[in-house]
Amino acid sequence: TLPEPDTMTFLPSKLSFLERLYLYQAQVWYHYIRHDMLTCYKYVCRWILLFDSAPHMKELMYDLYLRGYSRLLDGLYLLRSYRRFIQKLDDFEDEADSIAAINDNARMIWQQIIYVNRINKHFWEGTFAEGIRTIPEVERYIRDYGTELDIHHRMVLCYKIACLYFGHGDYRKCMDYLGRIISTRDPRIHRDLQCYARILNLIASYEAGIDYNLDYQVRSVCLFLVKMNDMHQVQQEIMAFLKRLNSMYATNLKEELRQLYERLKPLEHHPFERRTFYYLDILSWLESKQKGSSVAEIIRRRFLEENGGK
Repeated sequence: TLPEPDTMTFLPSKLSFLERLYLYQAQVWYHYIRHDMLTCYKYVCRWILLFDSAPHMKELMYDLYLRGYSRLLDGLYLLRSYRRFIQKLDDFEDEADSIAAINDNARMIWQQIIYVNRINKHFWEGTFAEGIRTIPEVERYIRDYGTELDIHHRMVLCYKIACLYFGHGDYRKCMDYLGRIISTRDPRIHRDLQCYARILNLIASYEAGIDYNLDYQVRSVCLFLVKMNDMHQVQQEIMAFLKRLNSMYATNLKEELRQLYERLKPLEHHPFERRTFYYLDILSWLESKQKGSSVAEIIRRRFLEENGGK
């Protein structure tokens, strides 16, 4: 159970606003890098409450306030706290008139955070068809702020859209958006995003029946992961499975999928290996292949079970 923000102890008031803000920022990033999401959440709550205690600072330092809220929503999503995630997302949307009206840059940042987290909500609920209907609006946003929006954030939106199409079963559309990431050679795009785009593209290629050069694609992605130094146990298991995919008999595929699922499932809560599952819901895909259901059906059923059928 997550603690309520107002029960958290603050540092002595003798510290100035900026001193506390920079301390909370440093603690958030430190614990995020360590994948200690609960402690990260505690400090990001202090970050936001600090601005709530001095509302006039939101306009003066809107970028830091918005980035703090982005980290808050991200933390709640990774901690799987659905009720609080929805509450905070609603609160953030209610602030649109005051925050987004500050200037065009504030409006751009606010919209980027909203779109990412609305898509995360669809991932969580398994409502991929509903999420697909929002893509034209997100595309307009990317076009409107094409030169101002940081390339990494543009590519994050592309990856999110690709995952919506994957969950919806439109693998070719998924690959179109992943292609934007893969074809972009820019050091500002984080290496983890590049790596997972390539892995998801492999899986989408297989699902779309475009597997005539799958062996070459697998070798290419393996080399890329090694070069990026991002070949952890989860990636190793996935790539080893994909290497064997073309040589598997159809009668053995279901058992191979089950075995891969059994090997990956314990890693879902591993302090460092779980990072992969933030980007790539490989377990839901494996479960869907075993049960003959769509990814959306698997995620939707789980969501309803976890939230009392609501």
